[in-house]
Amino acid sequence: MVVQNGLRLRLTQAERRLWRAFHSGTLVQLGDNPIGVGRTPGQNAPADGATWGPERTVRAQVIVALLLGAREPGVGAVPAVRLRGARITGRSSCAAAPWTTSWR
Repeated sequence: MVVQNGLRLRLTQAERRLWRAFHSGTLVQLGDNPIGVGRTPGQNAPADGATWGPERTVRAQVIVALLLGAREPGVGAVPAVRLRGARITGRSSCAAAPWTTSWR
């Protein structure tokens, strides 16, 4: 469970993967379907993101919590949000916040 702005967030499996990977900047790949011409709904095309389930969904507020320092970096590591194949849901503002980490 994560606390952001006084709210407790229960993390999904996809969010927990991102949370664990953040401290070392490790890439989190959600979904295992290769990108290709013959894709069907639900594969890696962003246009099909609405068909992706919770295993590929990450809330924006979880990403913002990480970027604003909710998790400590690993020793000798550069923390980063590196996420591929995810559907990011919700809205969260951090325009006036100081950025201390990177994301790709």
